Amino acid sequence: MPDRIIRDRARRSPTLQAISDAAERAWWRLTTAADDYGRFDADAEVLLSDLFPRRPAGWTPRKMSLVLEEWETDAVGLVHLYQVNGEPRLYGHCVTWSDHQRERESKPKYPDPPCRGNPELA
Repeated sequence: MPDRIIRDRARRSPTLQAISDAAERAWWRLTTAADDYGRFDADAEVLLSDLFPRRPAGWTPRKMSLVLEEWETDAVGLVHLYQVNGEPRLYGHCVTWSDHQRERESKPKYPDPPCRGNPELA
């Protein structure tokens, strides 16, 4: 599991204040589950098992799907969900990852999002 920097200004983030408690709880877990480029497998079942391996009460794939939808809304914009070359597998990346984390000299675990290099599509 990678080490991450969490800055104290995160407690005052208007974006994190706008999301539900469940979405915020999952968000902090995502910061340790995403790869060094802020990318992750966005299949709700896979993500649920990555973020909550002990499956706390009330957490289901459906709830994880709702959290993903909340993260992706235009009002929040924490993540961008994407597919590669029309394949059915769903990925996500944290839109402002590079603003808050250092990208390391490592190979990404997941493919580049189609919006990489084009902030308008993120």
